[in-house]
Amino acid sequence: MKALAGWMCWLAVAPVYAEVMDKEPTLTANWALAVAGGLTAIFAWRWRWWLGAAVSTIALDGVWLMHLEIADPSVGRAIRLEAGTHYVMHFYWSAAAAIALHVFAAYTGLRRSWGRARGIKM
Repeated sequence: MKALAGWMCWLAVAPVYAEVMDKEPTLTANWALAVAGGLTAIFAWRWRWWLGAAVSTIALDGVWLMHLEIADPSVGRAIRLEAGTHYVMHFYWSAAAAIALHVFAAYTGLRRSWGRARGIKM
């Protein structure tokens, strides 16, 4: 019983070394999600503006949540220590690509919708 109590006291003050990167997407997954989300948004915005807005909102919400994890003082530091700064750099490049694809999708989709509303064939 004393051994168990001593073990519990030691566990209460011992540092915890938890892995972070096993819970984060890989670089390939980041890039694949960015490109797939952007291409899905292009088709959604071309079909209906409200569907494009919904797809872009959901996809860019994921990018924002990942940014919050990287910007977090404790989790972001652990990510940088485990994966290196190249992981963070690649994430932000893939996020920029995703944002660019969504902006392009919204621009072309809305331009097409406005053209249809005015009777202009695009």
